[in-house]
Amino acid sequence: MTCLVDIQTISVSLAAIGFLVASIYYTLTLRNQNRTRQAQLFMQIYGVFRTEEFQDNITGIMSWKWNDYDDFLEKYGPNTNPNAWRALGSIAGYFEGIGLMVNKKLIDISLVENLMSTHIIYFWEKISPLSIELRRDFNRPQIDVWKEYLYNEIKKREAKSKKSAK
Repeated sequence: MTCLVDIQTISVSLAAIGFLVASIYYTLTLRNQNRTRQAQLFMQIYGVFRTEEFQDNITGIMSWKWNDYDDFLEKYGPNTNPNAWRALGSIAGYFEGIGLMVNKKLIDISLVENLMSTHIIYFWEKISPLSIELRRDFNRPQIDVWKEYLYNEIKKREAKSKKSAK
């Protein structure tokens, strides 16, 4: 009878070990799939970033000059310069989407920071006064919140990296 108990104990123990090994394998597989999906998503995003159209649009926007919100609308607004307005909307929407994806942890901010931080910082610093006015004009405080979030997160990481370099 003791032999039967030993065989049952061994059998239950082996089943438990098998379950544990399968659980660990499954967890590692899911983690690897998630990282792969993030990398694929980021490469799609980066592909758009590297297009000639995107680069032309952001370069053009960075060269714009205006004195105040009304001057901006007069030079680049939807009624006076629809091409400029569309270019701004395209770049703004692109960075807004990235900010949301970073916030929801769909893409790793370190990827965005390493390859796009300069563009994000310069773009937000250029258009943030407009965003504030648009929020006020349309009574929509959520306008550009994800761009602002992305900018702030990148600036925090930049400051932390400068501290650790000292």
